[in-house]
Amino acid sequence: MGRGEESPVELAPDQLAGASVLGGVVLGGAISLVIWAGIVSFFVF
Repeated sequence: MGRGEESPVELAPDQLAGASVLGGVVLGGAISLVIWAGIVSFFVF
C-alpha cells in the first residue's frame, strides 16, 4: 500500500539501443554544429 511510486521502469534492449543511437545522433549533431560555428566565426572575424 502506498508503494506505487517505486515501480521501476524497465527498458527493453531494443529500446535501450534506440535511445543510445538517438543520443549519439544528437551529440554528433551538436558537435558538428559547434565545429561549423567555429569555422564560420574563424572566417568571418
